[in-house]
Amino acid sequence: MANARVSRGRQSQTFFANYLRGNGWPDAKAREASLPGTDIYDCWPLAPEVKATERIDLTGWLSQARNNAGNGVPFVVYRPRGFGPAQITRWPVIFDLEW
Repeated sequence: MANARVSRGRQSQTFFANYLRGNGWPDAKAREASLPGTDIYDCWPLAPEVKATERIDLTGWLSQARNNAGNGVPFVVYRPRGFGPAQITRWPVIFDLEW
């Protein structure tokens, strides 16, 4: 079960990187899970954290995004259950009011 969750998370990162490449950030790439930093890179000034899990931890996720953002704009992209790449424009995006 854990492997399926990890795989879904990695796929979600790839889907979001692909979305960004088609929408103004042609160099956006998904980062390997074992490497530090934002989940997607080469999409300045964006500093996204991508989540695809059942357990919701908005403040924890935002903290992680802030810690990895450097000078970028930290935010979380959440892939809900049942929302594949065809529904990516409906994936919620969560920001802090201040970054």
